[in-house]
Amino acid sequence: MPVKRHDWVWLTSQWAGDAPPDVIAHHQAGLPFVVARQAPQDDKQKCNLGLTTIPKVRTGFSVVKTDIHRIASPPLLETALSVAPDPWRPGLVALNQALPGLQVFGSLAWQYVTGQSHMTEQSDVDILFTPTTRAAIEPGLRILAESDLRLDGEMVFPDGCAVSWKEWVLGKNPVLIKCMQSVGLWDRAVMLKAFST
Repeated sequence: MPVKRHDWVWLTSQWAGDAPPDVIAHHQAGLPFVVARQAPQDDKQKCNLGLTTIPKVRTGFSVVKTDIHRIASPPLLETALSVAPDPWRPGLVALNQALPGLQVFGSLAWQYVTGQSHMTEQSDVDILFTPTTRAAIEPGLRILAESDLRLDGEMVFPDGCAVSWKEWVLGKNPVLIKCMQSVGLWDRAVMLKAFST
């Protein structure tokens, strides 16, 4: 089953891995985990996952891919903004109207998926911006950069690799690119070739 960074996975009810108690409890509650990057040397039959608990404690572990029961893409901002704290909501509604199709990861996604209060006054909203053409990049990034909200996140290329959209806006070259099995510095022009138009 193909998975991507930031995807959500639910494990089979029979799974009983060698994992910390908070991971076991999370699974037994029927809640999903987030897919993490897979290192090139990692066992290809396994998948690295992550759990963020309250307060912000991150736990990483791996499972055999056959233990994965269901996969879901990161939630749409349009859906997840319903659980955002009240002060955030008007701005997120406006952002979603200006740039439809955005997805979220990080604290807002955890809050949406688990129903637990992951967002605090210091939280950012982590955005996944996935333009389908080169022409869509600049206007989309302008909307994100000019927002009054505390935003962070990534721009996702057609091949699934991603870059910090803030770094891209700053014009850095090369830029740090994160893929499913690698992290490295890449030339901007090379990355733009992933777009057909």
